[in-house]
Amino acid sequence: MDQFCEIVLPGGGTIIISRPFQGPTGGTVVALSVARKRFHSVCLFGAGPQYAIVGTNGPDRINGTVRGERILGLGGNDRIVFGGSGSDRIYAPNERDYVNCGSGRDVAFVNVFAARYAHRHGCEKTGRIRPHQL
Repeated sequence: MDQFCEIVLPGGGTIIISRPFQGPTGGTVVALSVARKRFHSVCLFGAGPQYAIVGTNGPDRINGTVRGERILGLGGNDRIVFGGSGSDRIYAPNERDYVNCGSGRDVAFVNVFAARYAHRHGCEKTGRIRPHQL
């Protein structure tokens, strides 16, 4: 029997995240429907998985997986180190957030001051945002 890390939804549906110890680290994995209610981020819309990896209001080091993901860095100076080889959608609003997208077709919505770093580190598209609270 295969084991997976998953989110069980009300009504019995499941969202498979990964195999044990192969999933994302450094953030909390939440269902996309929950993330959309709690946060207002452009990376929660468009193509992507039915879950999001959400950081804290402190400094985080968030690591994605080889699949495409939605990653939200919140407050603090975050390091989104490895978006993975999938097509990721990353939101990093702080001036000192460091985003390394990986090798997929990634879109990073970053602070105007962090856009150059993100683009040089594998983010094919960078949407520049002004810092604000979620």
